[in-house]
Amino acid sequence: MSTMFQDSAGTVPVAAPGQTVGLMLDKSRGLVKGANVAAAGPTTVFAPWVSLGGGRYSIDGSQTSYQSLYYEGILEVGATYEVTFTVESTTGAIRIASQLNSIDLTGTGEKKAHLVAAAGNFNIQAPPGVVATIEVGEVRKVPGNHLTQPTASKRPIYGVVPKGGRRNLLAYSKELTLARWPSAGTSASFDPSDITAPDGSKTAVRAISGGGGSDYLYRDAVASDGQIKSIYARTVSGTGTVGLLDFNGTPRSETSLTEEWQRFELPVNTADTGGANFYLVDFRVGTLGEVLIWGPQLEEGSEATPYQRVGNQYDVTERGVETLHYLYFDGVDDELAASRPLPFSTELFSAIGFRLDSYNNTFPNMLSNRGASTGAGRRHPLIYARQSNPTSLVLDIEDTPLILTLSSELPGRDIVMGGGFGSGQIFAEADGVSQSAPGAVPTELDTDPFKISGGNRFEGRFYGAAQVNKVPPASKQAALRRWLNRKSGVTL
Repeated sequence: MSTMFQDSAGTVPVAAPGQTVGLMLDKSRGLVKGANVAAAGPTTVFAPWVSLGGGRYSIDGSQTSYQSLYYEGILEVGATYEVTFTVESTTGAIRIASQLNSIDLTGTGEKKAHLVAAAGNFNIQAPPGVVATIEVGEVRKVPGNHLTQPTASKRPIYGVVPKGGRRNLLAYSKELTLARWPSAGTSASFDPSDITAPDGSKTAVRAISGGGGSDYLYRDAVASDGQIKSIYARTVSGTGTVGLLDFNGTPRSETSLTEEWQRFELPVNTADTGGANFYLVDFRVGTLGEVLIWGPQLEEGSEATPYQRVGNQYDVTERGVETLHYLYFDGVDDELAASRPLPFSTELFSAIGFRLDSYNNTFPNMLSNRGASTGAGRRHPLIYARQSNPTSLVLDIEDTPLILTLSSELPGRDIVMGGGFGSGQIFAEADGVSQSAPGAVPTELDTDPFKISGGNRFEGRFYGAAQVNKVPPASKQAALRRWLNRKSGVTL
């Protein structure tokens, strides 16, 4: 997550699954920043800014327009720079700018942002009337071709999932609270517990009856026939009985508990009263007024599988199973675009790891360097899936598509796909199958910035991508494919 930020300026790091991504830094060059190009200080200090010495500057608020600490010719146009400085005091936002590209930073303390240079000049600016004291810091180039999305509503969402995919269908299994699992009857409740859960953590909770023998904790209408419910439960002390998992008709069944953790399973039968509901605990039956519970799970099939913790739809993990990290694109308008064009050559090599969840468009694009999906004279690499053929992957360049047909339908599968245009090859790898095919070598390529989910949008997960302007030797191609396979969960 250290290379992802919620905003395109790179001021708010991505800290948890479910947050949007406005900037993803390119790691291919190690994120080794360049020299401080602002070390000499401002070229011009425009009044009413004044120098206080030691790199500190103040402005008294008498300005009627934006006024700058101006650095002339220190930036490379199109490059991304990490800017750091300290705001000691201020009555408003302080702006950093390179011509029309600007970022407003509020509050005091150390400030850090990523700015794409629109010109060679750099400015630290105070708006009209703002009184401030700052200490100038560093401006360092961050090499690479970074992906950004300035529009908040068009940003993909960061998520995690166990290798092999999600099985627990519950919307929330980690957070056992009344907000997620409402109480019915006489106000049952949850309370944290310091008793160790089955996985060794301290995440088990106490479910406590509100008294009166008519309360229960549940989720309404979440289960279907062909599924199975499961939960871990035990007593706080001693032994006793309580209702678990299902209303299950009248008289309702009781489950015997001890001080040892046990996992209880129940196939879904929607013909039963309340059969489509998931009852964590039902205090309407049994002798217990409180129990310890952990790990509720609802899944397809007739047998419960190892528990998966669900924080939300983008936060699913499983103990002992590798966690895959991805960006989820909504298939409507989500897109990430490179910060600058690549110097494409006719030997371009591209690869991407993805999971296509559905066909929302005629040609859902995964990777391209221009938005169009058809049209004469197109000279850019484009990877997409054909709606008319749910097993068809296409690598298209100069309107000459190279097509690979997989043995199973694409949606719901983790796939690595790409091609070395100069060597005239296309490849796809998915679920134990590796395929490749020859193709024509292009004669020319456009130099527009490449995009993830450009043009026609794709709905699904993006695990990683690589694009280089020279076909790597076979050993490096194999290493790249292995890297993407690990990121994407593809097992060959």
